[in-house]
Parts: sequence; C-alpha cells; structure tokens
Amino acid sequence: MERYKAIILIGPPGSGKGTQAKLLPSDRFIHISTGEMCRSANTKTKIGKQIKEFIDSGNFIPDNIMVSLLKNNLDELEKSKKYNPEKHTLILDGIPRNKSQIEMIKGFIDIEKIVSLKISDEEIKKRLLNRSKIEGRKDDSNEAIITHRIEVFKTQTLEAINSFDNFFELESDGMAEEVNKRLLNLLEKSSN
Repeated sequence: MERYKAIILIGPPGSGKGTQAKLLPSDRFIHISTGEMCRSANTKTKIGKQIKEFIDSGNFIPDNIMVSLLKNNLDELEKSKKYNPEKHTLILDGIPRNKSQIEMIKGFIDIEKIVSLKISDEEIKKRLLNRSKIEGRKDDSNEAIITHRIEVFKTQTLEAINSFDNFFELESDGMAEEVNKRLLNLLEKSSN
C-alpha cells in the first residue's frame, strides 16, 4: 500500500485551518478538509443523512466513516492527477481528531508535523457566528453547538496529539496573510 506524507493542521472550529491551508503553495501542498468532504456528502444516501445529523448536532463523524472518506478522497485525487504523493505533502484539516483516528491513518500516512492554531474561545464564537451569516452554515449559527464543538476539540483532539514530538503551536489571531507567513516559516524551519 502506498504511503502518504502529511502535515496535520489542527485547531478549534473557526481558528482558520481551511483558510491557512488554502493559502499554502499548491505546488507543494494539497489541502484535504474532512469538513468540506462531509458537508458535500450526498444527503440522499443513508450515510450522507447520518453525516448531516452528526454535523448539525456538533458531534464528530464516527472514526471508520471519516477514515474511509479520507481514503476515497485520496484515491480520487490521485486518479485525477491533482495529487502526486511524490511531489505533494498533504495538509490534513479535520483528521485525525482522536487517538483512534491517529492509529487508523498511521497505516497509510506518515505524519511529519502537527501544527495547532491557537485562538481565544471568544474570537472563535465571533468568527463562527459571522461565518454562519456569510456561508449559511447551520453548525456555526448556534452558540451552544459552537461551545460544544470547542469542548470536544479540547477534550478529544488536543488530548490525542500529546504523544507527538513534532507538535508546534501557532497563534492564529491577525490577518490571514500574516498568519500564513508565520505558518510557512514554521513549516520550513521545522523541516530542517
């Protein structure tokens, strides 16, 4: 089985993971957002309906479903020639979220680095409520669900990454371009 190299980009919802991943040079990095994969799931299928229910309640998708979606997405990207494992490093946004997912993806992904975007809970709520108005995302429109998502991130994801030596934190307050310069600098420094 082919092995993929990846940088894990983690952070609470609204910390800027997707924005930062999309700003990285596309000739070196391929952004994989499990959130986007899940939001675009066909809700006319049984699995699509289940995924929507999990998202709407602010809960994570079961591990086996997430890892399966990831594998399928990587296969599709490779077949379409948009992703070359020899040339690109994956930027994983939204996976792994817990110890179980880490163990599952280690079977086919080499985790080079983990970068955690740091931001205050107050700023997260402000960003997500604004994003719900702009993008119409139901999972961003309810403060109770936002608070739940933040707590799930803190108790599951942060706990899961404690076992990694190649873990880095990056403040994500500020203009997106400024944060991205710091992210690129961190990725380049830490790869030497």
